[in-house]
Amino acid sequence: MDTIHLTKQALSELTPLILGGRVERIRNLDEGTLLVSIYSRKKRYLLVLSVMKRSMRLHLLFEPVCKEYLYSSPRTDLLNRHIARGRICGVSCFGRGLRDWGVCFSVHHEKDFSLLVDFSTADILLRDSERNVIVSLQDGRPKGQQTIEEAVQDAADEGDFSVNRELCVNRELARDFFEERNERLSRELLKLLRTEEKKTERLLKKLGEEDDEAKQKERYRRWGELLKYNLDRVRKGASSVTVHDFDANDVEISLDPRLTPVQNMNILFERYRKMKRREAGSAQRIEGERGRLERIEDLKRRISQTEIIGLQRPPSILLETPEIDMIRRGFSQKVRRLLSKKGLQKGVPTERRSPFLRFVTASGKTLLVGRNADENDELVRRVARGNDLWFHTEGASGSHVLLRYEKKGEFTEEDVRDACLLALHFSRLRSAGSGTVVYTFVKHVKKPKGSKKGHVEYYSNKTKIVTLQERALAQILNSGRNSKIT
Repeated sequence: MDTIHLTKQALSELTPLILGGRVERIRNLDEGTLLVSIYSRKKRYLLVLSVMKRSMRLHLLFEPVCKEYLYSSPRTDLLNRHIARGRICGVSCFGRGLRDWGVCFSVHHEKDFSLLVDFSTADILLRDSERNVIVSLQDGRPKGQQTIEEAVQDAADEGDFSVNRELCVNRELARDFFEERNERLSRELLKLLRTEEKKTERLLKKLGEEDDEAKQKERYRRWGELLKYNLDRVRKGASSVTVHDFDANDVEISLDPRLTPVQNMNILFERYRKMKRREAGSAQRIEGERGRLERIEDLKRRISQTEIIGLQRPPSILLETPEIDMIRRGFSQKVRRLLSKKGLQKGVPTERRSPFLRFVTASGKTLLVGRNADENDELVRRVARGNDLWFHTEGASGSHVLLRYEKKGEFTEEDVRDACLLALHFSRLRSAGSGTVVYTFVKHVKKPKGSKKGHVEYYSNKTKIVTLQERALAQILNSGRNSKIT
C-alpha cells in the first residue's frame, strides 16, 4: 500500500486520541525529524514528525527512543517556548493532490498557533494567528515562500476521524520506523568496520611479505661471511664479486661501488641482524592483527543482528564494548563521531568516561585494564597502589591489568583467575586461546628510567598457565565496563 495512504490512515487513527491533549516536549531525532510527547486522556503518546525526503512520516511510536539519541536545537527550543503545555484543539489535512499535501495541528497556549507539517517542501513550520512564521526547520527558506496550505484556499479537510483503539496502521508504521532506522544505523557502523577490516588485511599482507623476506635472513649472513674471507679479492668500485662458498660453488654478491669492501661486509651483517629482529617480532604482530580481524568479525556479527545497537538501546552499550577500544587506536572516536551525527551528546552532557576499562570480579573487587601503551603507563605509574596485584601475559604484548586491593578481604583464587582471563583476553595471545600470565604486587613492578611507554620490569612474580573460559570471561566483560573510577 502507498506510504502516503498509510500515513493518512495513521492520522485518522491517532487524531481522536490526541485531540485535547497537552504538548509536553518536542525533541530532535535528526535535522528533519521531531518527536512530540503528548499527554492525553491520562496517557502519554509519542508522535513522530519526519519530513526527510527518503522517509516522510507522521504516526505514533509505541516503544521509547533512547534519550541519548534525542537532542534540543534552537528550533525545537523555540517550538517548546511557544507551544509546550499548549492544547491540541484541531487537526486537518491540506494540499492539492496525493503527494503535495501536509497536516496542520492547531495548538492553543495563551495564543493560537498552527504547527504545519508540509511534506511538499520537506519543512515543519510554526505560525501564529496572523500567519507569521515563527519557526521553520529549513534555514534557507526564502521569505514569503508559500506553503501549500497558504496557496490553496479552503482546502482544509477535517476527515473522518473515528476512534480506532487497535491503531493497526500506526503500529505497523512504528515497527517499520524502528526497523528502518536501526538498519540505517547498523549499515553506517558496518561501513566503518569494513574500512578497518580492509586496513587490517592490507597490513597483514604487508607483514606477511616482510615475514617471507625475513626468512631469507641467512643468505645475508652467509654473504657477509663469504665476503669477510675474500676481502682481498674485491676491487675498489666493483658492483659485484664472485667467490666460492664453503661447498666450492660460485656465489655472486652484489656490492655498493661507492663503499669499501669492509663497509659492504658490515652492511650485509647489519641486514642480517635487522631481518632477525623483524622475524622475532613479526609472528607476534601477525598474530595481533589476526586477533584484530576476529574482533572486527565479532562486532560485525553483533551489529548485524542488532545485539548492541538500535534506537531503543543506549549507544553507550556499543561505546563501552571493549572490542571497540581494542580494534585500533582512535576507532572508538570514529564511532562516537558517527553516533554524534545522530544527536548523541549534542545537547545533553554525559558523564566523563574513565580512561581505563573497568570490570568487577565475582567477589566484587575492581579490575582496571589499560587500552594502549599510554594507559598502561598511567595505570602503573599514577593509579596503582603497592598492594594491588599487577598482571600481564608472558612473552607477548598486551594490556596491563590491575586487581585493586581492598581492606575488607584478601585476594581469592577466583579474583586471580578473573584477572588472568582479562590479561589473556586483552593480549596478542587471545587468538591462541591459552598462554602464560605473570602477576605480582605493584610494589615489585618498576618502570626503568627512559624506557618506552608501557614497558616495566618486575620481580618476586608468580606465573599461571591460563586457558580462555568463554562463560567466565563473558561474566567479567558484562560486569561494569567503563564506570567512573573512584
